Amino acid sequence: MTHITVVNGPRSGTQVVLARGETCTIGSGPTCTIRIEQAGVAAAQAEIKALKQDGFGIKRTGGPVLVNGDSVEAARLSEGDLI
Repeated sequence: MTHITVVNGPRSGTQVVLARGETCTIGSGPTCTIRIEQAGVAAAQAEIKALKQDGFGIKRTGGPVLVNGDSVEAARLSEGDLI
């Protein structure tokens, strides 16, 4: 089972399961899967979805997105990546 673990902030330790056919949204909006209530975070900052072949990817939908410290528009995610 693939999941994301929140490692910082008030929701630290929270795990979100990633499933094919579902979108995990990250942002400050009330309906986001992972909600970050912090100044400068867009209502819909990014979304994570299953890729066509296998694995998952992240796509910027609002403000900047960093994967392992690098700014990205979109990226394939690997185990251990920091978003």
